[in-house]
Amino acid sequence: MRFDQFIKSVAPVIAMAVASGAAGCEGGNFSFGGKDGVPLDELDLFGDSPDTIMLAGPDIVRISEGAGFTIAVEGEPEARDRMRFLFEDGTLSVMRCDHSSVNSPSDQATISIIMPSPRKLVIAGAGEIHSDTLADGAEIVIAGAGSVFTPDVETASLDVKLAGSGRYRASGKVERLDLTIAGSGRVKMGKLKAARAKVKLAGAGSAVFASDGKVDASILGSGSVVVRGGATCTVKGFGSGTLTCERG
Repeated sequence: MRFDQFIKSVAPVIAMAVASGAAGCEGGNFSFGGKDGVPLDELDLFGDSPDTIMLAGPDIVRISEGAGFTIAVEGEPEARDRMRFLFEDGTLSVMRCDHSSVNSPSDQATISIIMPSPRKLVIAGAGEIHSDTLADGAEIVIAGAGSVFTPDVETASLDVKLAGSGRYRASGKVERLDLTIAGSGRVKMGKLKAARAKVKLAGAGSAVFASDGKVDASILGSGSVVVRGGATCTVKGFGSGTLTCERG
């Protein structure tokens, strides 16, 4: 994926977060791309479980693997009351009904979700998503300053895209890793091993992961990529960016 295509792919995520500043909590509903989000007690949870979780805002989502689909919201009453949800076409979207910021931990809500392993996690803003596992062919999209944590990854492929200053931390193993970073994002996957990988980095971001296979990297700017293990590495670069293949 070219960098211009990547920016286009995350633009709707950024727009969703920005749009939240135009509305308040009056009336109980909130719009996700023209569709109404609702409080949790008005959300229809019947039918198939989602495969995609999308978070916009500074709150915390924790996903635990399970056969069913349940959602619980924890936190102070005001923090819980401002949360809005939309479940459509396999995607559960989570956002505040206003554009309030986090001044203390009590301002954050924690959304706990039990569901089958998600295939895609999307975050815009400064929130956090924690997921115990990921489904095969997983995709991570981070736009802004948010963070995603996946401590037990075991898939054929993993596609990670960061735009901004976000963070991604993962452990496990994948057959193929596709990593794209635009901005100053940080990817810490020193305990994730990829059989092969393709990396595209623009800006001052950084990434670390493990591989004994083939790693192809394209670096624009001052970013850095570190590959641990016995990988065969090739790099195309412009600027002061570096690809370091460590041995052992």
